[in-house]
Amino acid sequence: MREQAGHSWLAHPTPRDGQAEMIAACIGTLQKGEAHLASAPTGIGKTAAALAAALEIRELIRRAQNHNVPYSKTKSAQNCG
Repeated sequence: MREQAGHSWLAHPTPRDGQAEMIAACIGTLQKGEAHLASAPTGIGKTAAALAAALEIRELIRRAQNHNVPYSKTKSAQNCG
């Protein structure tokens, strides 16, 4: 079974509370080409979650380009949440 989208980019084995939800939300937002605004307490891992989502999207685009498959921004986020 594939790891949940974006989690492989985190520095620790499991996401902190709230990070999985933020990663899924960020991935969905990035796929729509929109901006995501997050508000949470210091230390929850907002930066790591946002970067993990961005890196996951970049990886999806790279894979699509390598297989000559057009990447669609509206494609639903798979294995998120």
